[in-house]
Amino acid sequence: MKVNRSLLLLCCLPIGCALLRAAPGQYLTPACTETAPYTFADVTATSYTFPKLETYPEWSIYNAEVEASEVSRDYPIAEIDGVKALRFTSGLVSDENAYLALGIRAENSNTAAPLSLVPATAADRFRVDNLYAKVKFVHSAELPDVDSLKEMYPSYAERQPVDGALPPHQAAKLGVCVLQDGYFYISRVMSGTPTNPGTGTPESLNFDFCKSEYTYDDVGGGAVIIRIEFRTFRNSVDESTTRAFRIFARNATDGSPEVCLTKGRGYRWCIEETGSYAFDFSSLEQGDDCQWLYAFDNAVAVKAPGNFTADGSLDSLQQLGFSATDGAFYSAWLKANTQIVAGASLANTYLLGSFAPFVTTNGARFELYADWARTYNVDLTKYLVPSAGGEPLLLAASAEPTETTTEQAFNAFLLDMDPAAEATYALTITGIVPAADGSVTLTVCGPEGSTLAKNADVCVRRAAALEDMDGAEAITVSTVIDAAGRATLTLPATETPQPFMQAVLVPKGE
Repeated sequence: MKVNRSLLLLCCLPIGCALLRAAPGQYLTPACTETAPYTFADVTATSYTFPKLETYPEWSIYNAEVEASEVSRDYPIAEIDGVKALRFTSGLVSDENAYLALGIRAENSNTAAPLSLVPATAADRFRVDNLYAKVKFVHSAELPDVDSLKEMYPSYAERQPVDGALPPHQAAKLGVCVLQDGYFYISRVMSGTPTNPGTGTPESLNFDFCKSEYTYDDVGGGAVIIRIEFRTFRNSVDESTTRAFRIFARNATDGSPEVCLTKGRGYRWCIEETGSYAFDFSSLEQGDDCQWLYAFDNAVAVKAPGNFTADGSLDSLQQLGFSATDGAFYSAWLKANTQIVAGASLANTYLLGSFAPFVTTNGARFELYADWARTYNVDLTKYLVPSAGGEPLLLAASAEPTETTTEQAFNAFLLDMDPAAEATYALTITGIVPAADGSVTLTVCGPEGSTLAKNADVCVRRAAALEDMDGAEAITVSTVIDAAGRATLTLPATETPQPFMQAVLVPKGE
């Protein structure tokens, strides 16, 4: 009997021009971007034979439990909603732990190294790496076997004992699937349990698939874009690293915002007295900002260091694997090695200005800064003034940073824009509609490319006279953001006329 399944797996193995789309025959590399992904959209073939190493060296069968699983098979190319995709078949139905896997390399070469996640020599900063995969899931009949994700092998031959010795096993970094109940499920390493958290010690680790609060239908139920974000912090004191991941999903066609599948299912980062970042193991499932999970391979290495490959697989992305009897794979791309300077380092070296509450604490406000810096690859040190006696972490930009450049960058942050882009950071009131009851409805928009209400609340100052505007309180009212990014606010009637109004942004959390 055919058992439906669809598991997206990011796994570890030893082992052109960015303006051009990467076609079959090339590895998934950092040259594969959102506008130039590894894709099947442009191919003319009606099917592909994988694995076929002489033609498509980037594809292989990973973790085969029987040798017959590694034979070449034809996978059809089909249009789904007008876009071509690689369709999965039931070819691997008899070997549920085998994966059709796309290789990830630092560059498009059979001899190139996997994509390293190790931060550069500069410490006290986060390295952020994102992998994107546009896929169509099939509802799986059951959860994958957690134990199989902890003990995997590159091939059938490499799982066989040699001279009586057991072969060294490997482990997946993570897996994500959709069950018959419609919910996403994510592989997870826990210290203890949600009701009885541990302290992160090896003996307290538990492995499971946790149920996300989001269903496949929540993001459209068809083609979705999965974003897997890895964040690695390097400590300047002992140069140790801490790494975790979180997973997002969004509809691939309608432009709706992504949701965090790991929200409330993991841990939060915390700042230690030394200024380093670590995990608060007591925070498991204690809030929406508890989004960060450990990878299986790191945890397995901690628990079984004598039976786990020590070839760098813990610090690299090496394969994107699919164990599926149906569904489809459209495309994939990377955004690698974004550097985010950590708050503790900035506070010790620079005058932070309005950025201070966003970079010196952990939690939701820091995540707003980190997400902005990741999205636009912002090196905040280029916009900050060094403090007295502070030694800048990086060479300053060609123009000497001033308090003005700091505030301009902060305005770009409030509007969720690239501070390096030439733009006028201002709000514009494009409509004023008074009502018979004395209330007033305003329509407000930001500059092109801005995102209102993400990092700041849209508020309004009102005054009876123009000279009173500067001291007027910013009023927060219910705000609706339409599809075009405009904000609509309805102000209640006032006892005395207040005809002068100004739209302003108030940072989140104030």
